[in-house]
Amino acid sequence: MYSLNHQHFLQAIIGHWESIVRQSLGHDFNAQQILRKADIMRINQGHYHPIQVSQVHQLINLTVNQLHIDGLGLRIAKRLKLQDMGAWGYAMINCQNIKQLLDTGLQFSFVTKDYVDIHIGYDSEWAYITIVDRSEGRSAQHYNVEESLCHYYLGLKNFLGDLFKSQYVFVDFSYEEPSYAPLYREIFTDNLSFNANNNQLRFPVNWVHHDITLQPAIIAHIATVQSQRLDNSLDSPLSYQIRFKLLSQMKYGLPTMEMVADDLNMTSRTLRRKLEAEHTTFKQLVLDTRMQLAKEYLANSSLPIAEIAELLNYHSAPPFFRAFNKFEGCSPKQYRQSASK
Repeated sequence: MYSLNHQHFLQAIIGHWESIVRQSLGHDFNAQQILRKADIMRINQGHYHPIQVSQVHQLINLTVNQLHIDGLGLRIAKRLKLQDMGAWGYAMINCQNIKQLLDTGLQFSFVTKDYVDIHIGYDSEWAYITIVDRSEGRSAQHYNVEESLCHYYLGLKNFLGDLFKSQYVFVDFSYEEPSYAPLYREIFTDNLSFNANNNQLRFPVNWVHHDITLQPAIIAHIATVQSQRLDNSLDSPLSYQIRFKLLSQMKYGLPTMEMVADDLNMTSRTLRRKLEAEHTTFKQLVLDTRMQLAKEYLANSSLPIAEIAELLNYHSAPPFFRAFNKFEGCSPKQYRQSASK
């Protein structure tokens, strides 16, 4: 059983798949006939009945073998946006630097975990992201290797901004150059190799210490998406606004009630009174927002408890542990174990 954030990501992948197929075969193509073969029930484009990871891989195989569309791993990775990734995307915008981003991303590999192993290593000169293919023929056209390396490459490019220099990035694939290699060269513009020893991305190790910089509009958009996933009620508009502000600023430190009230052009006393009318308090909203995020991280990733505490702006793990235990009635470890069943 997948969480809403799992479904959000899987449905985004299928939505991008539809766009790719229609672009390749024409807008009149009936995508539903292929979706049905993978037991994926379409509501409308971008919205489907609950999807399993295995269905995504079945759909990719059908697309390659029956529709003859190549390079789906590259095509889909190019289209994925941070807001497609649910809790994973929100966790990434809360990372402080590239190293934390890479380490955090490893803990959300639920789509590829049965098909590839991802290893990150460092030496005095280089950082390495190595993809070990375990698909044993179950992945059409190296889909998972393509998608994984492309995802990391484009992620580095987006998060580093002007600091990213493609001439210092080396991209190796362990298999022969495919017939659709021009697709690779559209993305990996420098230092691309096939028939290499490993599937690997290498870049200067000093990049991992660079701070992550994102446009405020992107952070706001992702916070909006996450706010909607945590609280879709329409009858508590002020609570929703506050949750959005908490999510937008959690990376930099949680705002006080006075700061939020000032931002909303009201006194803290007025804010308190308005929240009472919505049957909540500022303190309760802060706690609830943190705990809902904690449950998503615990259910959707293998992030260590200490890292989850850090992402939620706790100074250390013990206060988070106590707060979660009191809120949920079980420890974070127990919640993770029950969510995985």
